[in-house]
Amino acid sequence: MAMGRIDRPIPETSRSRFVLWVGWPGQRAPSALQEAERGLAVVFILLRAGTVLQILIGGLGWKGTPTAEIGYAMLTAAVVALSVTSAVATWRAGKVLPGYWSWLDVTTAVVALVGCAALVPASMVVGTWGSWGSGFAVSSAAAAGVWARTTRTVTAVCITIAALYVATAIQFGQSDLASIIGNAVGYPFFGWITLAFATYWRRLAASSDAATQRAIDIAERRQADQYRLMVHDVAGILRMLGDDMTPAVHLPPLRRQATKESRRLRAYLSDAFPGARSGPVPRPDPNITVGAVLSDVASGFTDLPLELLIDLGACTPLDYPVAQSLSGAVATILHNVRAHSEATEVFVHADCIEGTWEVVIADNGRGFDPTIDHLGFGLREQVIAAMARHHVAVSVRSSCGQGCSITLRGRAA
Repeated sequence: MAMGRIDRPIPETSRSRFVLWVGWPGQRAPSALQEAERGLAVVFILLRAGTVLQILIGGLGWKGTPTAEIGYAMLTAAVVALSVTSAVATWRAGKVLPGYWSWLDVTTAVVALVGCAALVPASMVVGTWGSWGSGFAVSSAAAAGVWARTTRTVTAVCITIAALYVATAIQFGQSDLASIIGNAVGYPFFGWITLAFATYWRRLAASSDAATQRAIDIAERRQADQYRLMVHDVAGILRMLGDDMTPAVHLPPLRRQATKESRRLRAYLSDAFPGARSGPVPRPDPNITVGAVLSDVASGFTDLPLELLIDLGACTPLDYPVAQSLSGAVATILHNVRAHSEATEVFVHADCIEGTWEVVIADNGRGFDPTIDHLGFGLREQVIAAMARHHVAVSVRSSCGQGCSITLRGRAA
């Protein structure tokens, strides 16, 4: 997944149905806004294709002077060729009438309006596809609502086409003013309707892109936080193992913890990449207790002056997810004690009263001032935030030179 981009691979299921965008396997799909523009382009191409078909059919069967017939045929051929070329340009660009094609289309509509009205008999100027210039101008007015993007430009284009239609119809056609005005009113309304639809369509696509980008950002932050959670304690263990100044008494428990953490990382990789599993996934222990969790964690900190008072929690059951988080939280606290406190006494106490369990980790070390020192990543994320996800309350009490006491309190299973 590319950072900061809204590129998405094409889902496999989309290959079995009609889509507006086709690419090579593995190629990045366009954003929702690009897809919206492509959709508008497809609608325009289909609309223009239908208009060209009506032009070709409408031009059959009428008779005029040889000069008029030649001029009419040349005008029809030019407009059809231009329509095909602009449709190809629209498809390749992925948006309606890109660049100069938009104003060329409006100019073509103007020429077609005047040319058709001047060439065909007066009886065909209004209400027939023999004088197809007015019908072609309708598709140009609708297209203007997509490419112009502003109400002022769309109104100017459509009013100009409407005024020219009225002038040519009166000059070369019939005197039915009501029909002429009624037809002319349609031009600005076609432009305004397509402008409103295209604007809404683009805003919807932009909102989709923004939501997708927010989801990507959240996923990236969660992935980064999960990585930090996985390696925070491991990094501390490796640092102490690689430090020549680490007392020899610390090395055996550090090695045991390194072995345990390596197993945890392998289990994490097995969950993240199922193909990496080399055996059956072990089932969670349904009989795990507060005392068992604390005893297991404490076995990796035999180098600390630990005093365990956990008998009252020996029979307090925990749900497996809560037990996992509690194990990680207590280990992080003891890692901090080992690395920072310089304590000579560390107490781990467990209790259970009326279905509520409580674990207290207290030391007589250096302590810190929580009102001045910001909590580090370990306490903030691996203890407080991790336990809050299981509705376990955490309180931290400490002061400089007076040690630290951390209490975790939750409901028994």
